[in-house]
Amino acid sequence: MRYKYKDDNRYRVHFMRATEKLMNELSIKEFISYLEENAKFEDCVVECINGKCVNCKAYDLKEKDSNLHKEFLVTEDGRIFYWRSLYIKAELVDNNGNAEEKVR
Repeated sequence: MRYKYKDDNRYRVHFMRATEKLMNELSIKEFISYLEENAKFEDCVVECINGKCVNCKAYDLKEKDSNLHKEFLVTEDGRIFYWRSLYIKAELVDNNGNAEEKVR
């Protein structure tokens, strides 16, 4: 996976190497399964994404060999966002073939 917008790559430094490796190797679908199996399901939430209210599942992933916790949102239509803060959500997309999008 990669971040949808180039500018969001700055968030890579927020993750432990093991989590970063997972994010590099897994597809969106595989990472959703990983979250469902290994992260704590927090709640169903409605988030404003691109000006629309979207139903999401919030997951809290405790990173391997650390006490760090990272939150992810999984939308009903299968998109993943690294939930950095209340207002910052960085979307992740699969690496395959799509041209990388410019900075938003």
